[in-house]
Amino acid sequence: MGLRSETALRTEPGAASGVLSALILGADDSEGAHDAAALAKVLAPLLEAEVVPVHANGRGSPARQLYEEASARHAEVVVLGSSHRGEPGRTAAGKLLRRLVQDTPSPIAVAPRGYADQEIGPPRVIAVAFDDSPESHRALEFAARLAGTASAALRVITVYEGAASDEQPPPGVMTQRALMQEVLHRTVADLPSALRAEPRFLVGGVAPVLAEQSELGVDLMVLGSRAYGPVRSFWLGSVSEHLIRISPRPLVITPRGLLAEA
Repeated sequence: MGLRSETALRTEPGAASGVLSALILGADDSEGAHDAAALAKVLAPLLEAEVVPVHANGRGSPARQLYEEASARHAEVVVLGSSHRGEPGRTAAGKLLRRLVQDTPSPIAVAPRGYADQEIGPPRVIAVAFDDSPESHRALEFAARLAGTASAALRVITVYEGAASDEQPPPGVMTQRALMQEVLHRTVADLPSALRAEPRFLVGGVAPVLAEQSELGVDLMVLGSRAYGPVRSFWLGSVSEHLIRISPRPLVITPRGLLAEA
């Protein structure tokens, strides 16, 4: 199955200047595509982007066409719906997403099943997973950009997977847990005050904790892909792979090197 594209110009912020970036929307008649369209309406004004629907036309690879559109237009984000095999109200990766994440240079946003049927407005709280890796710093930059445009609060979440009681380090040496807490608080303190950024340090499995946090007033979750593969591409690591099956909120996964040139 192939795809064709058409441009739907938006009159959101940025349209007046005539300079709009692109948001690529995977569009067809499926339930997932309707959910994706609803998420695109939320993200487009935050990114000052025009929505470019990409429709099936029976020729070529849908993943390849989406990749080519995203690359040619330097897309801000590619928006997809969840697999129909996923649990209602949760995100789920289908074949298209799994193929697309290997190569696309743009962030990928995934709407949960049934998202279009929910009462949707501008995000009030945007959360980002942060572990001090380069990928999480880039995810934080993207989340901060969205939060700043939306006047939303930013929640920066670090999850420690170690035992609740750390091994005893030598005198004067910080535990890994304490070091992660310090980095989180220092990072959040350096963010602009207008973001109303809040650090949250939690203990447990990363994906289950992030999914649980998504239930607590979060409208959108951002995380980075893992550090493998070519720069400006994705590899779904264990956290993103797990979270994309259970998240109750839209996910945005940023590729490696997204803002490295900024």
